[in-house]
Amino acid sequence: MIKKLLLIIIISLLSPNIFTQVRLGYTPSQINYEFKSKGYDIITNNVKPNPSKPILIIKFDNCIVHYYFNPQYKCDKCVLIPNTLKDLNFFIDLYNKKYEITSNMYNPNNYNTQWQMKGKYSYSTIKLIHSPNIGDYFLWY
Repeated sequence: MIKKLLLIIIISLLSPNIFTQVRLGYTPSQINYEFKSKGYDIITNNVKPNPSKPILIIKFDNCIVHYYFNPQYKCDKCVLIPNTLKDLNFFIDLYNKKYEITSNMYNPNNYNTQWQMKGKYSYSTIKLIHSPNIGDYFLWY
């Protein structure tokens, strides 16, 4: 019983660093407040939503996340860029365990791996994308 409780406490302490990067549906101020209080490096780019430019960019220990917002200032897309190949593999393993794989094909020029995250009130699609310019990244929408 004590081992189970200790395991739950350890997982809950690690979880914020692993699972809290993506904040679909949140406003810039909510995201800024949450992560600034945890000491993460936050870059604010734009004041007005623009589908091609993120309003917020946050540097985490294992990735950089770009947050995009709709005209109502709700986050509707996130781009998660792992820092290293080890971090990329970590996220792939995590998503394979945590979410439903909806597409898993590979060709030499591009990945076509996709997951579906189903929450109590909503769901999100996660795509692994390969870009020759920035490398591999995850698109959440």
